[in-house]
Amino acid sequence: MDEAAFARWANADAPRKLRHIGPREVIEVVGPGLGAICATLTLCRFFGWGGLLAPVVVGLILFMVIYSQVARASAGDEVATDRVVAVAVLVGALAASAVLFIFVIYVVVQRVAALRPTFFIEDMATTGPLNPGGGA
Repeated sequence: MDEAAFARWANADAPRKLRHIGPREVIEVVGPGLGAICATLTLCRFFGWGGLLAPVVVGLILFMVIYSQVARASAGDEVATDRVVAVAVLVGALAASAVLFIFVIYVVVQRVAALRPTFFIEDMATTGPLNPGGGA
């Protein structure tokens, strides 16, 4: 291992410093985003896909492919892989958060009638299977 390769290996675990996000970085994300939206709308119109899930999935896949190529052309393979994985992790976190949010809202909306003052101060000791009432 030569000296330059050793220096790269030794600094591989060192944290990278974040740099300022400039107009170039914004264009590198917005451009593929707009391209993916246009291609998705074209594909959905051509194939007659309705609903929400198919366009979102197709648009996300197209965005990831286009963004990976733009990042690879501007910053190299390693940085492109890092950026694409960061976008994938962000999308996964947003999807998981959205599912959790929808679930909580659904439970609250469907069961808001059960939230009476007695829910918090009474127990189920005197309530049978056919008797209404009782608390948590």
